[in-house]
Amino acid sequence: MLETVSYKVAAERGERSLDALAGSIRRYYTLAKEAAAKSNLAIESYCEVSEIKKEYCYKTVEEARSH
Repeated sequence: MLETVSYKVAAERGERSLDALAGSIRRYYTLAKEAAAKSNLAIESYCEVSEIKKEYCYKTVEEARSH
């Protein structure tokens, strides 16, 4: 009987740990998406006001991202 209780407690702890890990992953993914969106917005703003031709600016940014 004690063994059954121990397995149940271990399973519940494991489940809570996995839930916590999944929550952390979701939070970091959300933060990463927000950072990428802000970065894209900043780049677009820069390209709109820069002295460089817009097409060249965006092309340069895309090339930099691919490396």
